[in-house]
This record gives sequence, C-alpha cells and structure tokens, in this order.
Amino acid sequence: MLLALALIIFYFTFPLLFIWMCRKWSFFRKLGAIVLAYGFGLILGTAGFFPKGSDGYRTALQGEAVMNTERLEQLIEEGKALPSDIAANKIAGIQDKVYTVSLLVAFPLLLFSLNLKRWLKYAKKGFVSIVLALVAGLVMVTAGFFIWKDAFPDTWKLAGMFEGIYTGGTPNFAALKLILDVDAERFVVLNTYDMIVGAFLVLFFVTVAPSIFRAFLPKFKEDNGVVVDDELVRQETEGL
Repeated sequence: MLLALALIIFYFTFPLLFIWMCRKWSFFRKLGAIVLAYGFGLILGTAGFFPKGSDGYRTALQGEAVMNTERLEQLIEEGKALPSDIAANKIAGIQDKVYTVSLLVAFPLLLFSLNLKRWLKYAKKGFVSIVLALVAGLVMVTAGFFIWKDAFPDTWKLAGMFEGIYTGGTPNFAALKLILDVDAERFVVLNTYDMIVGAFLVLFFVTVAPSIFRAFLPKFKEDNGVVVDDELVRQETEGL
C-alpha cells in the first residue's frame, strides 16, 4: 500500500520539478518540460531502478503490462517465476493504472490550454498548416508501411499508431495502443525510438533552425502589420 501511494505521488508530482526548472533556468526552458520528462523517463526505465522480473515472468506476460495475481502465484509454485516477481508485478500494475488515468486526463488538459479566440483569428493559416502536416505524415507513414510491411507482424497497427502521434501527439499514440491492442513491449520500443528521433528534432528546432528559417521565411506579423511581441507570446504560452 505504501509502495503504491509513494509511486502515485511520485508520478503526479515529479513533473512539477521540471516545470519549476524550466521557469528557473533558460537552458531548461529551451528544452521544455516535456523533453525533460521524456528524457528522465527514458533514463529511469532503462537504468534498472525498477525491477523487471525474471525471464520466466516476462515470457508469461506475453506482451501484457501486468499479470493476474493468481496466475503469478501459480507460476511461482511451478518454478516458472520467482517470488521477487511479485514486487515487479505490483509496480507494473501501478504504472499501468497511472498510465490509463493520465491518458484520460491528458485530453481535457490539452483543450484547457487552447486559446480559442486567438486560434480563430489565425484559423485559415492554421488550417492550411494542419492539412499540410496531415498530408506529410500520411505520405511518410504510408511509404514506411509498404517498405516494412513484410519485416514486422501487424505493420498496419504500427502505421496507425505513428499516424496518430504525428497528428495528435503522444496521447493519440497511447490511445491507439489501447484501441489496436498493441502489446506493451512493442509500444515501449516504438515510443522510445520516437522520443530519440524527436529529441534530436526538438534540439534542431531550438538551436540552429530559427537562424536557418529566418534566412528565407518572412517574419510573422499581426493583421495590422506589427511584428508579434516575443515577450507577449512567451507570457501567453508560459503556462502551456
């Protein structure tokens, strides 16, 4: 019980540290709280802080996130799992529940941060940008599907998940994982690769990309021809 409570508090409060770091130091603000959270989660998940369970336990999971307690006890009695797998299974169960709840909370939070008045003001250009992004994502995902369709099982599921993340971000990616019944191990691998590539992409956009794009793209202007106040934009987006 104490372990579950401690993990839940940790999962829901530790991101506040990243938000504080981004507001405190400009270096972390350039990276962003999301990138910091991804990076920390990647380190935490691969550094062995949490028990992964024995080989027999992981094999018996068959891609599921958590195992039924009775089934695990039976495996231990049969010698196919170890008593230490009980702790690993409990932690996995807590993580799965937190993940499910976070997914349900994520979509309303995305809508709460929407500035509808400002969005409607630039709806035309925004709509064109969204259409171009959808087309670009669809073309690349479709091309990837036909290139690797014989290399992996259920490639169509992977293509659907990647199209989801390119159109709606990680919440869509996670939701499609549940809808398409993609096993947890494959989801983690795909998400890890996406985070690695995305991290380099974000690093590019926050470092050299502005200088490159300013060389041939016009400055963004309001309807009255006045360049947008960078400080005003920062204040409006600070809490997002």
